Amino acid sequence: MEFPNTLNEFIVWLGTPAAAGWVIASLLEQWGVFQALTPGVKRLAALVLTVGLPVLSKVVLDGVAPETLDQVAPWFAIVATGLITWAASQTAHAVQKKSED
Repeated sequence: MEFPNTLNEFIVWLGTPAAAGWVIASLLEQWGVFQALTPGVKRLAALVLTVGLPVLSKVVLDGVAPETLDQVAPWFAIVATGLITWAASQTAHAVQKKSED
């Protein structure tokens, strides 16, 4: 999966099934608080995310002025670069650790 490069691409991406799947698999499944929930509450959380993320995407794209998004875009780029760097460092660490075993 390629990470969205711009704020608008990210907002559009939030409306896709890939976004909900990634959030659930990569974030929630790693979060201890989520793991402590009952199976029913986990299913409800997944449902809320799979419906809520596309709705949020649409609301932001239609409801936020393009000028506002343009002002936030540089900050998004900074945060996205940090996240991509972090993900790359984690991958490199895992590969290095595996090669040492």
